[in-house]
Amino acid sequence: KHPDFTILPNTDLKPEIAHNKELALTLHGKLGHVTTSVFQSDYDDFLNLDYLGQKAFKNPYESNIPTLQHQLYQNVNVDKAKITGVEIDAKLNVGEVFLSLQGVNASYKFTDQKGRMAGDIPINAIQPRTSVIGIGYDHANEKFGANLYLTHVDAKKAEDTYNMFYREEGADNSQVKWRSDAYRLWDLTAYYRPTDHVTLQAGVYNLFDKKYLTWDSARSIRSFGTSNMINQTTGQGIHRFYAPERNFKLSAEFKF
Repeated sequence: KHPDFTILPNTDLKPEIAHNKELALTLHGKLGHVTTSVFQSDYDDFLNLDYLGQKAFKNPYESNIPTLQHQLYQNVNVDKAKITGVEIDAKLNVGEVFLSLQGVNASYKFTDQKGRMAGDIPINAIQPRTSVIGIGYDHANEKFGANLYLTHVDAKKAEDTYNMFYREEGADNSQVKWRSDAYRLWDLTAYYRPTDHVTLQAGVYNLFDKKYLTWDSARSIRSFGTSNMINQTTGQGIHRFYAPERNFKLSAEFKF
């Protein structure tokens, strides 16, 4: 037990069950392809870590020591949870429209999801709306090629977040304080196949050296404890959670 954070065991947990439904429409041909899908996942007995409040525990070894108040948490089953979303994946072979641009292609991907638990509580694992636009070139024999991608990620909305510690912190709402802002990234990748058995790949990611914070990193920030801490008033230390700036990747693949 620890006064700041005590997790009680729960031997009565039920297995989480998900019912997944998806409807997709795919069109493909010489011009390329486009797939549009909508999906919904309904959960029964959704597993979630819940705040139970405070409880005083006596010291079992020293009866004259005053009791300590402990903040209690426990993994519990939430009756219902639901995630809905839409995805689009499209690619256009530009060379089929303009013969002078053989090998050139354009692509687009879009993802938007929403998730709520019983009581209209947001599911923090849901990522912000994301769009990826790409333009690329592949040699007719796929000897070499390159792709340029523009990724846009929306800001994480406050109403789509849930701070399970807000009551303990004395906050006036349950929204997460530190969230990711909207950002755009450019990535450039290329490949070269000198032989059928060797592929060389290179990439420059975050091409324009953007400083940004992903939602996955933002939601890992803790308001108390010994890890993933920042100054909750000024935000000092939050730059430790920023994604890498401009970075490079080189790889070689050999097939036999």
